Amino acid sequence: MTISKILKHTKTLTKIGTGNYGIVYLINLKRDNVWCKYSCDFCHRYSKYGDIAIKQTPTKDDTTQEDMKNEYEFHKYCYQHNKKLYVSIYDFWIERSVRGLLNDYPIPKTNGFYVMEYMNCGSLVDYLKTGNYIHIIKFICMILYIIYYTHNVLEVCHGDISWENLFVSHKNTSNIYRLSIDNKKEIDIKYKETLAASIH
Repeated sequence: MTISKILKHTKTLTKIGTGNYGIVYLINLKRDNVWCKYSCDFCHRYSKYGDIAIKQTPTKDDTTQEDMKNEYEFHKYCYQHNKKLYVSIYDFWIERSVRGLLNDYPIPKTNGFYVMEYMNCGSLVDYLKTGNYIHIIKFICMILYIIYYTHNVLEVCHGDISWENLFVSHKNTSNIYRLSIDNKKEIDIKYKETLAASIH
């Protein structure tokens, strides 16, 4: 996988988040020709997920290539232990001498790229700004359960839980809400809960 291949198949590319450890983009694939629709391995692999998120993380003093690989392995470890609880991560690669998906850096850098599930309602702070407080108690229960499971079952300590690092996803077809916790290393966690109401 390479940046050039991603951009070749991208219809829209939107920056949706930045932090100390990288930048997150929302990507919508083209699939605008017969080859992409029926014969392209890349589009066939990712189009079934709809919109996808890609996080790019440059190497620096406190983020080495080994750190990036460990983060990916942690993602896989969590997801394999509980696919209903943890966010899906679809792909990972390290690319050298690049300036980012949108020329984000003035000089080329080595970057790690994580292709993962897109949480479509933004952060919990954004969600609460809509005035939709009806689900807050259930969200708190989800958070407590995720922390309990992560700390006590997987024996992993989460390092940066805050309202800004909690992300919500909603599927209109099934009224399923997902809650994702994103820590310093961008480890996303989710928990599915079927609710009676939907986001308006």
